[in-house]
Amino acid sequence: MNSTAHPKAQRSLEPRSIASTSWRERCSALQWGAWLCAALLAVLQGHFFLDGYRLTGDDVLFENVVLHGESFHYIVQTALQQGRIGAFVLVPLTLLGSHYSDYLLFRIACVLLWYVDMLLFSIWVARVAQARLALPVFLALVAIQPMIGYHMPPVGYPLELGLPLLVMLATRLAFPAEHPAIADSRGSAAQLGVHVVHVLYLLALISSEYMIIVGTILLAAEIGSGRSGLRFRQLRMLAGRYRRDIVILALVYLAYAWFRQSQPTHYDGATLDGLGHGGDLLRTFALHVASATWLPFLDRSALVPTAWPGALLAAVLCAVSLLSYWRFSRQTARSPAHGKWLAGGALLLGIVAITLPVVAARKQQIWCVIDHNCSYLDSRISLFFMLAAIGLALVSLCRSNRTRDLLYGLALPSLALSSALGHAVNAQQTQGMKTAAAAWTRARAIACIGSGITPAQASQYIDPDHYIPMHTMMDRNAFWHDYMARLAREGRCSGEPPARPPFLVSVMHPDTVYPVHLDGPGLRYLGSGWSHAETGGVWSDGTPALIVTRLAPSPVPLKLMLTLQAYAPAEGQPQEVAVEVNGSPAGHWKVGADQAALYEIDIPTVPAKTGGRITIRLDIMKPVSPLQRHQSTDARRLGVLLSHLELRAH
Repeated sequence: MNSTAHPKAQRSLEPRSIASTSWRERCSALQWGAWLCAALLAVLQGHFFLDGYRLTGDDVLFENVVLHGESFHYIVQTALQQGRIGAFVLVPLTLLGSHYSDYLLFRIACVLLWYVDMLLFSIWVARVAQARLALPVFLALVAIQPMIGYHMPPVGYPLELGLPLLVMLATRLAFPAEHPAIADSRGSAAQLGVHVVHVLYLLALISSEYMIIVGTILLAAEIGSGRSGLRFRQLRMLAGRYRRDIVILALVYLAYAWFRQSQPTHYDGATLDGLGHGGDLLRTFALHVASATWLPFLDRSALVPTAWPGALLAAVLCAVSLLSYWRFSRQTARSPAHGKWLAGGALLLGIVAITLPVVAARKQQIWCVIDHNCSYLDSRISLFFMLAAIGLALVSLCRSNRTRDLLYGLALPSLALSSALGHAVNAQQTQGMKTAAAAWTRARAIACIGSGITPAQASQYIDPDHYIPMHTMMDRNAFWHDYMARLAREGRCSGEPPARPPFLVSVMHPDTVYPVHLDGPGLRYLGSGWSHAETGGVWSDGTPALIVTRLAPSPVPLKLMLTLQAYAPAEGQPQEVAVEVNGSPAGHWKVGADQAALYEIDIPTVPAKTGGRITIRLDIMKPVSPLQRHQSTDARRLGVLLSHLELRAH
């Protein structure tokens, strides 16, 4: 029998084949166009992250640790003090991220890393949903994510979540449980590679409590998505399929529990002392989750006309991407909805599991409720889980094309509007970050001045308003001095530094009292030889201690009054201080330790009449530390406590 088709039938098949090919080509073009628009939107939104870096007290502390070569000691101390075995993995990442944040290329890499994480997570959600869901989930993450970054990556702690999350998601996508043959390869090279990947996966999991919870939730969602009922037999089959992942997770939990048991935590941020404050707990929980979105940061100042062009472009890119996606992805869910609801439920449970331990600490509640600082690391992960759960729910509801088109019609304008408003909020928030991060630029501008500027003068010029937060145990002046010294050694001064820095020395006006204490205006006049500011004043540390100021021309003689109290070198002994003004002897004091008193310095006639810079040198004869006197563990060599400065006209 002749198997050749009838010519008429052959002709009737040709247009259909051509049409099918044409449709596939159009779908492919639409798909590429949709992803291109999504990538452009990511660049438009993500570039804001580059303007802020090293803006938390922790990030500055990490940089200080690296500057002083104390990384190893700090890693071990953190692990033991906080009872976290993951600190041996995580702290090196935080130190690395903070130290190299100075470099624009490194910040670009961190932002790119974060967006790759979002892309991989979107692909993972699509795999769990068994639907073309990667693009809308990625668009939602890009559109809704706020630029706030003081305590969130990729601005704060740029590698803490980004790198472990990359390893975890890449491993789960590259070695799915549905293909055990990949993991069981008998080739030696392949087998070694698989083992290396699994070790990296284990290290990513154990790096922090966040990653342990994330790994558990991802596994639970995958297992739940594969179930069509509640039969025990099916559950046992799935457990067997995921045995490799379950064993790794079990090892991580055992290692973490063993270390926490052997090294109890002394960290107040890892306690549950806020569980009894129900109202603050619920409010902090809600605000931590909300901080994952731009909603808490939207106000009228964000909706300025200058933000409209970028906001409109963001909305257009989002809308075009979603329209293209709708054209090439007209399909209904192929798998049972039951598993998707279980996976979505696991993700919602993950929001509680990752946020509640954080906000249960009273420390976090105070930061959020009183200080209104509610954005934190857990907020980023909450957004991931929340959008994935919503995506799975929508796919489960799309049992027909009509329902799908209805839900899509609601999602498109919502995400387009969110992209616009999110862009406006991000543009507004980045202004504050630029202002704060400018301190690091000013440090580079004067780093190569060398001995022409004292640490206190440098600190006053670099960050006069203390935008860069520092822990109370840190000496702000000393940090900026050490940081500038490193920049000078590396030759990373920006521009041509001024030959002399008279603009860095502040003017002191007659008949004005300048308190010298924490945030006091008198701090700007302190040169080298002083410790960090405290509520009662500033102690001299070692010898000598310098006061540097500029005077406006005065027709009358001037006296500088210092309010001082001594730290006695021995019980009942005064502290002797030799005084010089611009290199000439100006007095010899015996400062008592019982109470503060006024000590005066006559300003020489020439600088008093003509104005100009004066340097006052206090040589402490017998500085001594409380440690030497067996009074405390304070090793500073104290001399006198300066609490007030006053320039008086006769």
